[in-house]
Amino acid sequence: MRKCSPWTFLPIMFSLITAAGLWVVIAGNAPPASCVFSQVMNMAAFVGFIIGILRYLQLKPRVHKPWLNIGSLVALSLACFGMTLVGNFQLSNDEELHNIGTSMTFGLGTLFCWVQSVITLKVNLRNEGRRAGIPRFLLSGAVTSCMLLYFALMAQRLHMHAARAQWALVMFLLGFLATFAIEFRHYRFEIVCSDDQDPPLSLSETFSEISEYQSDQLPQTPSPPRHPTPPPSYESPDPLSPAPHDPTPSARHAVFSMFPGLTTTITFTPASSAALASEGTQK
Repeated sequence: MRKCSPWTFLPIMFSLITAAGLWVVIAGNAPPASCVFSQVMNMAAFVGFIIGILRYLQLKPRVHKPWLNIGSLVALSLACFGMTLVGNFQLSNDEELHNIGTSMTFGLGTLFCWVQSVITLKVNLRNEGRRAGIPRFLLSGAVTSCMLLYFALMAQRLHMHAARAQWALVMFLLGFLATFAIEFRHYRFEIVCSDDQDPPLSLSETFSEISEYQSDQLPQTPSPPRHPTPPPSYESPDPLSPAPHDPTPSARHAVFSMFPGLTTTITFTPASSAALASEGTQK
């Protein structure tokens, strides 16, 4: 017998338990039936959201258009939130919020079904795209037909027949989510928690590490040999004496003033045969 992942049973158990819980509750408008109905819907919304997260992680490295996968997760998350509104705000207590939750659950749930059907055929996990994609397209069409039939019957005030279409829609939607067991049986999901024992660095330490890292990345070039330089002289320079030889490879400039209104600029070049250039500018 081929081994399968334990996550295979999550979509199946979710659909079976949710369907059984909804059918047990005959009328969810008054306690204790309303309490059971709320609990069933809240738990179903939570588990449905978990299934959506697992499906997103399963498809993330394989989908070429990430916005499809992200949009599908957002649609299912909002549909699960709508389920909590349906369960916590009964029709007799708050009809407006109840209807908003119903529209979110059915509308966004239908969108989720169609997007996942398309992704199933495109990704083709383990060459089972057609095996899982064709039933999902059929279930998506059934969900869409029941939703359109429900709103059409509600517009004609045929509430009893609309309720039947609504229950059929819910069953088809749960059946669609149960089909994720086909792909889940090949995957194992784990939650990894790591303990970072190093204390957080301060801002100054962070900048210090960055500067050290950048200095290490620079090419190490040998520095030119330096000759000892004579101590600086504090006497005023003599304009008639030749400039001292500077062995460094770059030119230097000195600017000083001999007389009021006269400024002299002297450039020292590294070449041994270069002449002393001096220029005076009268301000």
